[in-house]
Amino acid sequence: MARIRHYTAGRLTNPGANTVLADTGPIPEDDQLFDVYATVRSSVGALIRCELRDDTNTNTLELTELNVPAGNTVHIKMPFYIRKGQRIRLVLDAAITGNITASLRLFLALPWMA
Repeated sequence: MARIRHYTAGRLTNPGANTVLADTGPIPEDDQLFDVYATVRSSVGALIRCELRDDTNTNTLELTELNVPAGNTVHIKMPFYIRKGQRIRLVLDAAITGNITASLRLFLALPWMA
């Protein structure tokens, strides 16, 4: 696995509710501790859900909400223990009229931190 991975849907204009802004897809490694960095920039206020999803992508196992004020950028680092096939994604909670960009960066946690 590459040491760092980056995921984004790019800059979106007027996205609807439940739009996936970034999605790692199924994680191919066996159970690993990852440091997950989320960055979100929005021209209008937005609520973003950072979700750990199960290996069928049908259930949210863990949820963190990020409140992004209008015209600001929010950065957050979260540790996640991710099992093979699970994924992390950033999802827009409600539709917005404006622009939004979000990204996820995954780093394998150092072995001594696991």
